[in-house]
Amino acid sequence: MCPLLLKQAVLIYLLAFQRRGWADNLQSYFYRYILSKDRRGAGVSILPRQPGWWFEDIIIGRTYDFGAAKVTADDIALFHERFAPNLPLKTHEPGREGAGPRAAESHIYALWRRMLWEETRGWPVIQRLGQDALRYYKASYAGEELTVRLSFLATEDRSETEGVLTASHEVLDQDGLLVMSVMTRTVMAKRPKDGISIGARD
Repeated sequence: MCPLLLKQAVLIYLLAFQRRGWADNLQSYFYRYILSKDRRGAGVSILPRQPGWWFEDIIIGRTYDFGAAKVTADDIALFHERFAPNLPLKTHEPGREGAGPRAAESHIYALWRRMLWEETRGWPVIQRLGQDALRYYKASYAGEELTVRLSFLATEDRSETEGVLTASHEVLDQDGLLVMSVMTRTVMAKRPKDGISIGARD
């Protein structure tokens, strides 16, 4: 079997049958393995930045970066006050003396969602099915700037009009260090045969 097809098959299996404990850890390990092997296209302008592309145009294994979200002290304070009052405004950790207040993990998630929406609003998205393997790796502090690295992992035909894309998302800081990662499954529209547009749903 082709190595790429084998990796995709195992990934789909883990997504379908993941359990807490050993299976969850195995899924995380395999997810990181795929990303380490499929970054040859990093930084390359590919389909998502070209107009008029559809599900069948997706290139498996391609990776590209997008977004720019500033982590500010004012936003951190507001987020803690309104959404995470149980989390202290921790000003520093060992090795990070002098850093600004630390953002809550849910704050980082919200910044990723905003960057994702801004980047994909023109995509042929029909429905966002769900997310898997959400992980946080390091703290993020006021003054940092975050970006997203997206990798296309697998596609699945669903019908004549749509298919499912499995993708990985990595949130990186300005030094290229991994802050958060998550996998998504999204229903994407195929190229209309009769020029009929398919409306997207969030």
